[in-house]
Amino acid sequence: MPRALGARAVAEELIRDPALDLTVEQWASRVLSSARTLRRDFLADTGLAFERWWLLCRLGAAVEFLAAAYDVDQVAARVGFASRNGLTRAFKGRSE
Repeated sequence: MPRALGARAVAEELIRDPALDLTVEQWASRVLSSARTLRRDFLADTGLAFERWWLLCRLGAAVEFLAAAYDVDQVAARVGFASRNGLTRAFKGRSE
């Protein structure tokens, strides 16, 4: 979890709703920061690029929904993927 205030606020919001589909620039604007600062703070505090952190957040939420026996198509939509295929590809590519 990022320590910097703006990055932490973004992370908390994405944990609550991983399907939120804003660009890093839009997120930065919401927390009164620049996209560059937001990216730098995520990398410094988590060791991950913002986009990678967000993907892992979405996949973590997907695992929880799948464990609760939600349908794969429902899970994909709930965590922000356009389709079951997108979710499947994300899981397959997560170790890359």
